[in-house]
Amino acid sequence: FMRKSEFSLILIRLIGIYFIVQSIASLSNFGWIFTINEMNNSAEYASWLTNIITIFGPSIVYLICGLLLIIFSKRISLKISSDSSEEIQAIDNLKELQAVLFSVAGIWVVVSTIGQFVHSIMTLISLSSAPYPDKYIRDSWFDLSANGLQIIVGIFLIIQAQAISKLLTKVRNWNPSN
Repeated sequence: FMRKSEFSLILIRLIGIYFIVQSIASLSNFGWIFTINEMNNSAEYASWLTNIITIFGPSIVYLICGLLLIIFSKRISLKISSDSSEEIQAIDNLKELQAVLFSVAGIWVVVSTIGQFVHSIMTLISLSSAPYPDKYIRDSWFDLSANGLQIIVGIFLIIQAQAISKLLTKVRNWNPSN
């Protein structure tokens, strides 16, 4: 049997590696640096730095989060699984496995959304400082709200993983004929 903390450790490290690889996606945006630099004096772009952060911010956030997940994966996995160092607990039922997976899924949702959240904030700042139609600013607020809601759902999954697992086990075992 595998301990809950060992199982969650492996999953958290895999998520960390995935987000580090995702951060490489920013390399495809290097061409935008030259476009922004050429358009820097126009009214279309309020700030060169704001636009650079808007373009590369999510990738930098993914890189940092991926590294932090790998570095702190042992601590996080011990918190998720509530394994103590003296007591070795194996995953012996589906409810425990579900709880670990819900916590890890919550981490995935939070980390994957943080980059988009940063991008939404920077886009909103960029749009509000330039003469863009209100429609673009309104759409940016909707993006920011959706990203914020995703982060809240992810945090809920992390914090309430045990309760969600218990509820789903009750639903799965429910028999209306009894």
